[in-house]
Amino acid sequence: MGTLAPTGRVGQVLKLMPGPLLRALDGWSHRRAMARQLQRQQAWLNRQAPLPAPLHVQYKLKPWRD
Repeated sequence: MGTLAPTGRVGQVLKLMPGPLLRALDGWSHRRAMARQLQRQQAWLNRQAPLPAPLHVQYKLKPWRD
């Protein structure tokens, strides 16, 4: 999901930037977005993971009478 830059000063600055710098910034932004998406996906998977099963405690029969 992108946002539109305002046509004011930010837009003017973006128009004045050289192409290689804009491509580098765009690449950085894309890598950051992909890393953030991976973080969100991992957090979702962690929330969806089933709870660990309780450790199996072996029952020891106690004699009822001696």
